[in-house]
Amino acid sequence: MPYARFAGEKDKLNAVFYESGKLVLQGKGTQEFIEFVLEPEILKEAKLGYEEVLNPELLARALGVDESGKGDFSGRCASRAFM
Repeated sequence: MPYARFAGEKDKLNAVFYESGKLVLQGKGTQEFIEFVLEPEILKEAKLGYEEVLNPELLARALGVDESGKGDFSGRCASRAFM
């Protein structure tokens, strides 16, 4: 892989560590690897599952809006908002 320093796979997890310092984890074993290996043994801090405590603004209510149609050119234009 270009720009990869390390790549490996085990059971249900694929990992690629890039020269930029980014680590990409894929597979069904990702959450388990983060909780039991990456956070306690490598990072020495737990963040996964503590989003509400660490970043409460991420869970604040937000309003999303989208529209469909072209209005004058293709007929009706409909919009919706979800909270």
